[in-house]
Amino acid sequence: MTYLEHTKAQLIICGDTNINYFTDNNKKEMLLNTFNLQQVTDFPTRVGSSSVSLIDNLFWDNSRIGNFHLLPALNGLSGSR
Repeated sequence: MTYLEHTKAQLIICGDTNINYFTDNNKKEMLLNTFNLQQVTDFPTRVGSSSVSLIDNLFWDNSRIGNFHLLPALNGLSGSR
């Protein structure tokens, strides 16, 4: 007999995904849909002299609800300005 355990743990993922979420591509949709994730970060995380990207990201599972406001910490690391 097989038993499945149901946990109430919520998934939070953060880090450098090497997928630029400012461009349309299949990789970002695959990551979000496969793990039922919601993208939280909506501002550039890498700013260069001629480009910006959003590859350092925060995701959490769609079961999380509540109000939040995420802001960047401009510290000069990771090419941010």
